[in-house]
Amino acid sequence: PGIMSAGIEGAGTENSFGVNIRLPFEAATSQFIADDPKLINFRYFFTRKLAFIKESHGFVLLPGGFGTMDEAFELLTLVQTGKSHPAPIVLLEVPGGTYWRTWDKHIREHLLRDQLISPDDLNLYHITDDTDQAVNMVNAAAGELGSLDILVNNAGGITEVPGSIGPLAEATVDAFDAMYALNVRTPLFAAVAACRLMSRQGNGGAILNIVSIDALFPAPTEGIYGSAKAAVVNLTKVLAYEAGKDRIRVNAIAPGVIDTRLTEQWLRTEDQRADRASFYPLNRVGIPDDIAGAAVYLCSDEAEWVSGNVLYVTGGQLATSDVFRWVRAHNPVPDSSKI
Repeated sequence: PGIMSAGIEGAGTENSFGVNIRLPFEAATSQFIADDPKLINFRYFFTRKLAFIKESHGFVLLPGGFGTMDEAFELLTLVQTGKSHPAPIVLLEVPGGTYWRTWDKHIREHLLRDQLISPDDLNLYHITDDTDQAVNMVNAAAGELGSLDILVNNAGGITEVPGSIGPLAEATVDAFDAMYALNVRTPLFAAVAACRLMSRQGNGGAILNIVSIDALFPAPTEGIYGSAKAAVVNLTKVLAYEAGKDRIRVNAIAPGVIDTRLTEQWLRTEDQRADRASFYPLNRVGIPDDIAGAAVYLCSDEAEWVSGNVLYVTGGQLATSDVFRWVRAHNPVPDSSKI
């Protein structure tokens, strides 16, 4: 298998997640992660690269094509400029190979000679053909350099407890408690714990809560869910005030319908997809990359003076489709009328 499959097979699927890229050729999902819910399919290389970097405390690069060069130089640039925390970067050579050594020769004879980088920059990476040395170096550095800088609370949804979804007249106490435990309690105390750690680290940080358009506008039949997400909106704003003294920024994203496994029952047919899309001025449902792009911004230094905000990622829509569906379902509508 390729190196990506080998890593998943070696670590075990339970300890792995997949970061696949959509390409017209060359890319195929590893058999070890293909049907796993932890597989993420990316449209853009930059969002995929963010997932690699955000979830890793050490990096081992093996000989490859343009993509390998892209990731190597991007990673080195982020560490060199302080946009990413220091992390071990090991360039693993095939035994007796010259791929990385030839690359290093180019770096020294051009970038270093022409003073485009400093001599200290050569210490950002280490070349070896000894896999044990590579592993030991990553483990040692990760233990010393690990930190928490960003928390994204993406937990939430509808529980299976009867009464979790539907008209409020059908809600139950058990459903209410379960929904608030999932959608409010979990992200709140994760954020509080992150704030404590970020405060001790002294470097600031970013917390991002994924809420819903249902948190801001009425959504008949999803009232408990919407109210729970509305609670998170309020807590986002409160925590932004309280954590600001430690340079911790707290924001939220309110998505519309995003094409994921959680919404696939609404988008199974072309008619269903067209129906959902028709409620959005941009005439399509959202995709994960729409949220990823907004998340990258809010968690980056480019948003270092943005806190306590809720960003709509809703294709231009400022209401829920549930309002129209509910009203139209309970009021007479002439055959000639169309939403």
